Amino acid sequence: MKKIFKYRKSSKSFIFDLQENRKVYLRDLNVKSNDFEKKVPKYKKSVILFSENSLDFIISYFCLIQNNFVVFLVNIDISNEDINRLISNFKPNYICYPKRQNVITKLIKQKKYSFGSYDLFLLNSSKLSLNEEICLLLPTSGSTGESKFVKLTYKNIVSNVKKIINYLKISNQDKTITTLPPEYSYGLSIINTHIFKGASIFINKKSIIEKSFWENIKKFNINSFGGVPFTYEILKKLKLDSKLKKIKSIKYLTQAGGKLSNELQSYINSISKKYKFKFYVMYGSTEASPRMSILLSGKSQKLGSIGKPLKGCFFYLKKKNKIVKKAFVKGDLYFVGDNIYGGYASRIDELKYIKKFKYLKTGDIAYFDKQNDFYIQGRSDRIIKLKGIRLELDNLEKEFGKRFLKEVKLVLYNETLKVFFIKKVNNMAEIKSKVSKLSNVHPSNIKIYVINKFPLTRSNKINYNNLKKFNER
Repeated sequence: MKKIFKYRKSSKSFIFDLQENRKVYLRDLNVKSNDFEKKVPKYKKSVILFSENSLDFIISYFCLIQNNFVVFLVNIDISNEDINRLISNFKPNYICYPKRQNVITKLIKQKKYSFGSYDLFLLNSSKLSLNEEICLLLPTSGSTGESKFVKLTYKNIVSNVKKIINYLKISNQDKTITTLPPEYSYGLSIINTHIFKGASIFINKKSIIEKSFWENIKKFNINSFGGVPFTYEILKKLKLDSKLKKIKSIKYLTQAGGKLSNELQSYINSISKKYKFKFYVMYGSTEASPRMSILLSGKSQKLGSIGKPLKGCFFYLKKKNKIVKKAFVKGDLYFVGDNIYGGYASRIDELKYIKKFKYLKTGDIAYFDKQNDFYIQGRSDRIIKLKGIRLELDNLEKEFGKRFLKEVKLVLYNETLKVFFIKKVNNMAEIKSKVSKLSNVHPSNIKIYVINKFPLTRSNKINYNNLKKFNER
């Protein structure tokens, strides 16, 4: 039976739930897993696991992933309708969720095991045709009702975990705190690396804007945490400088999940130098288990860069089906490494096999400089044509933001360029005229909206799908 995590008989490291004031040592986690092993079949089986930042979720995840389960991670807020659809599509053997959760499905047969506040229920006792290499299924976007999952193997995860530990120099003395949902591949990666190395994890449900979050970092001498660009935008508004004045324990911070603005990256770099901690910009995707590259701390002159691919991996660019060999030439970004996923699954018969990909087409447009550091320029699916006019939506957002001195987001939907502002717009007709001139799109194909806030996914990325479906007013 394959296992991701090592057996740690004498580990002094632990997982501590700050909300519940409960702790479990990693050595005891192994004991729980071994006890669980005696009570479930040895053959390959599947389970839907509800994900949240809690100690009992981590215990459930650890025991299931260590004992030959294919684990589907789903958002804790998933609807009963979506759960029943997943059960219908994948015919899982089990479902595991908190006792407080009101899950309505007629397919539950009996409770088989309890991980504290999490209960494991039998759904289907049939022996399924599941590929032995698959251990984890993650939703492609972190959304609650996603039926398309990324198939990750033991090799994918262990390979990526080992590389990250080496780059970040994670030790068994380190302590991290959760800031991201675990079903989000970046958030789960932080958990996996620390358990794998035998480091400690503080489970946190508080927002970074709350006073208690920073009090806990100081009280427990937390060494690191991770964030997406939105996290660091908030930290700048909170004046991270003042937050860290009385905190001496931070060794490093990591960032992934989208591109930081040069201004924001420069700000965090300056803070890291002042307080002598490292700041790592990372790049990845769920399909890469999840991280592909790192910009090593100290390269403050490389603003906007995602750095170099992880050791043993590499990037290349293609433009018009030809390999790009010159620096500063934009092209489609491809990744090669042993952490590339085994394909997608949206129904049970797709769990019988894994695909062996020679490369991963990231969907990003990038270039490299003369030192072979890479820079993301935008998403290829954000480069579109409207009535024959080529629009680079990411670049247009930046340009509009400068021109209008407002936060702005753009989507194309039903042959209409939708433009969203947060702040009040005084003259809608004038704004539309300016947008038309800047984009070369006819005013009849432009709609302007003013909204209270931009919708975000659970991982705090802009939810462009929600913007596309935003109703006209």
